[in-house]
Formats: sequence, C-alpha cells, structure tokens
Amino acid sequence: MSSIENPTPGERWKQGVDHDPRSEEIIRALSDLDWQFYNGVFDIKVGGDGDDGENMMYLLDYWFANKDIKQCESAEGHSNE
Repeated sequence: MSSIENPTPGERWKQGVDHDPRSEEIIRALSDLDWQFYNGVFDIKVGGDGDDGENMMYLLDYWFANKDIKQCESAEGHSNE
C-alpha cells in the first residue's frame, strides 16, 4: 500500500482540489472533438460544478494522481507492485 494519500473523486470535490491540468486538457479536447465530429452526441459539458465534464475530470485527476504516485514510488525504489 502506498504511503502517499490520493483522495477519492468525491473527496477532491468536497475539498475543492484543483483539477490536474492534464485532466482539463483531455476533457476540453474531447468535448471540442465531440462537437466537431459527432454534433455533440456525448454532450460533454465543462465549466460548472456537477456537470459530466467536471465529473470526468475528477475521475482523470484520481487516475493521474495514482499514476504519478506509482512513478514516484518506483523512482524511489519502493514500489509495492
């Protein structure tokens, strides 16, 4: 188990944790591409609390944080995998 804590998506929202810039970039790009090529079939909205884009960003934030934690632990030589 990791010694570095990674808050859940719900905890991130409650704590007001800023989104990882990578998450924002991906979701905004997907939203733009969805409208460009599929006439908004996924209807990914960003810019407000609780919209689907916001929720996807919190999921990606969690995923990126886990990935970063694993890379950090691996670099330090004490990965638990």
